[in-house]
Amino acid sequence: MLQKRWDALPEKLKTPGQLIGRQELGCGATVGVMPRCDFACKACYLGANANRTLPVSVAEAKRQLHVLREYLGPGGNLQLTDGEVRLRPLNELIEILVEADRIGLVAMLMTHGETFLRQLGPN
Repeated sequence: MLQKRWDALPEKLKTPGQLIGRQELGCGATVGVMPRCDFACKACYLGANANRTLPVSVAEAKRQLHVLREYLGPGGNLQLTDGEVRLRPLNELIEILVEADRIGLVAMLMTHGETFLRQLGPN
């Protein structure tokens, strides 16, 4: 898999310092896990309809994980992203994370972190 990824890189990127294709395949990301966000950052990449868009189903998120696993291989890095993923019900998010682990992906939860702080309360 590494050789296939290396071969797919443009020649100008095949430098001695390039890690993709030598030590890792890169990182994958789910799409639609939680398009909504509760911040209003000026530089946000989310579209105008993000807060009205429903997240994909748990089954669809798991399907995306399996597609990414085929591409990334065992131990592949994966981002659960698309807005503020912690706005998704916690039991669903845990189910998606457990599936990623079960099939050998290393999941990163992309969050602004404020939701965790709100749930923990003042310390």
